[in-house]
Amino acid sequence: MPGNLCIQKMTGDKLTIEEFAMMTGTVAIAIWVIRHSWESAHPSPDPWDDDVAKSLLDPELPALCHRCLVPHGTVGWFCPSCGASVGPYNNYMPYVCIFAEGEVFRAGVNDRIRRSPLTVVGYLFYSLVNFAIFAPVYWYFLFRNLKRQKVECVHDSEQAT
Repeated sequence: MPGNLCIQKMTGDKLTIEEFAMMTGTVAIAIWVIRHSWESAHPSPDPWDDDVAKSLLDPELPALCHRCLVPHGTVGWFCPSCGASVGPYNNYMPYVCIFAEGEVFRAGVNDRIRRSPLTVVGYLFYSLVNFAIFAPVYWYFLFRNLKRQKVECVHDSEQAT
């Protein structure tokens, strides 16, 4: 059709105006549905009542350590009980940030961590960036910890049965 506006397809065939309009309309409807569902989504309700929600917003409520759950003051940078970095701006302060990063690396080789591919790849990449040529030493201890966790999990499941 000489008067018909056509667009070249990747296969070499011509895309007609009708096909182009159909694809554009489909994409527009899909975008509208996604946007509408995103805007109409409501956050899930809190698992506690209004009294607990109000008490959580109380400025006099002491902060808790994320590791040992002991209350600590707002002045210190570290938990007085376990030594974890707990200050409100620790990750923004160049010197103190090192201690928070150290906790993450220490957790990778000593503590129980989530065994997801994203977590393991994150530990591998972040240790490569921070340790450079010494990263394989860290990787050895990381995988030893992951293997130990797997053996403990199997041992625990055998005892449960």
